[in-house]
Amino acid sequence: MNKKSRTLVITLFLVCITLLGGNHFAVSASALQANSEAPLLTYKGTHGVEIRSYVPGYDLDKLKEIYDEFAKNTIGEEIAYLSHINLYPDYPRGTNTVGMWHGEWFRDQIAPGRYIDLFGVGDDNPYVLNTLSHEYGHHFLYYYLNKKEGISNNYLDSEYAKIRNLNHYTEIDNGDHCWSAVEIAAEDYVQLFGSPNLTRIRSYQYTPQENAHLPLAWEVPGLYDYFVNLSGLKGKEDRDAPSMPLLQLTEVTSEGLFFQWDEATDDSREPLIYSMVGVTHPTEDSTVKYLMSITKENNCYKSSLSRRQLREDRIEDILVKLIVMDQSGNAVSNNIQIDLSRPEDYFFLMPSPVLYLK
Repeated sequence: MNKKSRTLVITLFLVCITLLGGNHFAVSASALQANSEAPLLTYKGTHGVEIRSYVPGYDLDKLKEIYDEFAKNTIGEEIAYLSHINLYPDYPRGTNTVGMWHGEWFRDQIAPGRYIDLFGVGDDNPYVLNTLSHEYGHHFLYYYLNKKEGISNNYLDSEYAKIRNLNHYTEIDNGDHCWSAVEIAAEDYVQLFGSPNLTRIRSYQYTPQENAHLPLAWEVPGLYDYFVNLSGLKGKEDRDAPSMPLLQLTEVTSEGLFFQWDEATDDSREPLIYSMVGVTHPTEDSTVKYLMSITKENNCYKSSLSRRQLREDRIEDILVKLIVMDQSGNAVSNNIQIDLSRPEDYFFLMPSPVLYLK
């Protein structure tokens, strides 16, 4: 580029990674060709964003359904800078990559014509809407951080990072996807400003954010107000999360770990969604989640985790998380980190949400 030019163009690809697939990155020829070929079908919604489908068998009703669900996310003036959303049936970057937002800056401002790629789109993929909300979170935050705070790249210089306390974590931006500041911010958008219909997705119920070691968005003081002030928009109609239940380890046997908690309260009379999951990292770059069944007796909930399974998997410690979510998707959590060599030490502890450092 000519050094005399005052025009600066920066292109950024933000990738949404799922832990469900394998770890291969073989490039699919069909998806690569689709970028230069005409889509099979298109649909333009009320905001002017076009859905471009390369998925065989998808009709206009399906594209309209996806667009209508997308429109349930909180949307403002930033939508004018999004051109289209591509739907691909395969995984050109490997099955771990399910979505990308394509960012570009022109003269230190976000350029128009941004777009989103969604991969692995099909009737058997329940994660498309969650991924779309996450990728739009990138678009949303880059637009407003650039407009309001003059930030085009380094999120750690933002007021957002201060409120989220990101600079207190040594793991931030260490190369691990879940510790990327921009990925954490996109997950926060999903939780605070995302579609309430995401509660229908089972994986969202037990994993509202990828990073299990940070507090959920609704647990961070002032974070929702920051999003409102940054964008000038209101989020979902329901802007209150449920109360925090007290999770307790009540029994340890050779066969299992047994937990219980009392019913949480909420400003809505609609039933709350409870999820229990054990999270562990057998190796530095892998995460294993154990979904735990839940039973209810009167107003008391119970759940358990098989010690035999943990022994077979050679798990030495585990983070047990209780996530309570209302029907709008607002969630809080309670957690117990357990050293499996001495689980009895964790009887009747008073757990708290993931610690918010000050």
